[in-house]
Amino acid sequence: MINLLPTLILSFGSVQGIITIDGKGAKDAVVWLEGGPASTPITATMDQRGKRFIPHVLVVTKGSTVSFPNNDEVFHNIFAEYKASHFDFGMYPKGVTKKRTFESAGLVALLCNVHAEMSAYIYVVDTAYFAMSDGKGHFTIPNVVLFQKSCTSLNGGYPPRTQMSKTGSMKRMHSPELKAKIVLELVRGD
Repeated sequence: MINLLPTLILSFGSVQGIITIDGKGAKDAVVWLEGGPASTPITATMDQRGKRFIPHVLVVTKGSTVSFPNNDEVFHNIFAEYKASHFDFGMYPKGVTKKRTFESAGLVALLCNVHAEMSAYIYVVDTAYFAMSDGKGHFTIPNVVLFQKSCTSLNGGYPPRTQMSKTGSMKRMHSPELKAKIVLELVRGD
């Protein structure tokens, strides 16, 4: 997890930034501000097509329900380890949709028991202030109001066991060192 210090204090406006790893924009990095208003559950979809999950990374708020339609020509079996509990939808064919409500914040790593090459991530956040970076690492969290205590970022390829040191280098347990650079711009609204 990357925690940015010092504390951000905003009255209103947007938080914009760029997340880079090794000098390149980090696509699909999930960014959220902690300490804001409670999140409101949403509905979202994690599709299955061409033996892939679409999108590869999805961010939802705590209490949200995600639909998992199988729009592929083959059977799929989605399963996940999430907060030390396991869910497994079992095999289901094209045209069938399974649903799951996520009651706790954290990372959900999805796999298909039939197709080992299929993987995706769902980040469940407990705040109304979140965004996902585009292909160049840019993100905007709009309509930020209230006091915020920290900013957190996770990248779809790296689980939340990452930590940012005081020097700004990011290390992942049991992996080579990664460098992350986060540039934030606080934009005050009119």
